[in-house]
Amino acid sequence: VSGKEQVSNSAPVDFGTLTADLGTVAYWGIYDALTAGNLLWYGSFTRSKNVLNGDAITVSAGAIVCTLA
Repeated sequence: VSGKEQVSNSAPVDFGTLTADLGTVAYWGIYDALTAGNLLWYGSFTRSKNVLNGDAITVSAGAIVCTLA
């Protein structure tokens, strides 16, 4: 993007194996704190997924892109 800087995750982000159903995951967000934080960036994944108990979630390297205006 001309005139804008971009950063992305350079390594996979592994959330491990889930112990409950989450439902459909379609969006991501980056906060500045674990709880009661401020939303800094957000976006959508290229495809959504119904995430169930026992599923493992890993976000591929380069899948999260933040554009700094």
